[in-house]
Amino acid sequence: MGNVVFEKFAPTRFVFCDCSEKMVEIAKERFQEKTAEFVVCDVQELEYANEFDVITVIQVNHYLRKRQRSMAVKKCMN
Repeated sequence: MGNVVFEKFAPTRFVFCDCSEKMVEIAKERFQEKTAEFVVCDVQELEYANEFDVITVIQVNHYLRKRQRSMAVKKCMN
């Protein structure tokens, strides 16, 4: 997905977030664009508010329980 975004839209900011440090390192190696940022963080603990136009949460929600999914969605909506 990141490839398509960088090729088609040239975002001014693209934040990769994962709770796995290893996955964030893989993303850093793959996407070295100047507008890319990398954060090791659980989706339920996001500290962003009103900063993004689009958020995708891929391969996350099915790992969470109902209450955790609700918290994750609320954080993303912020």
